[in-house]
Amino acid sequence: NTAPEPTPDNNSLTAGISGGHLHQRSLDAVSILLDERGRSSYTWDVIACGGVLDGKSYQAFAQQGVIAAQYWSALIYRGPLAAALIEREYRKEAAGERSESGGTGAAANGRGGVHTAHADHL
Repeated sequence: NTAPEPTPDNNSLTAGISGGHLHQRSLDAVSILLDERGRSSYTWDVIACGGVLDGKSYQAFAQQGVIAAQYWSALIYRGPLAAALIEREYRKEAAGERSESGGTGAAANGRGGVHTAHADHL
């Protein structure tokens, strides 16, 4: 879950980035994997990792159809209750979408069902 990037104060020195800085790249990778799964007969599940720090960042993955998410950075920065905090924030985001759109607020999982976050899936 890291990508090589130049360090902020020395462009000739490369180090790994992770967490929030990796989020968009991770979303792009998930999209590619899910597209490939759809074009083929593969049946594997996609698990998100990279920048899952809060409910909104998890929601971005859930909307694509992941079944679970790794939240290492959130665990480090937010502590042992990170999963519960992310789930609560995700549910608030989903409830906000539900009230704005009149829909269910849950994200389609790409398999004709619905995906809602549960702490054990984070």
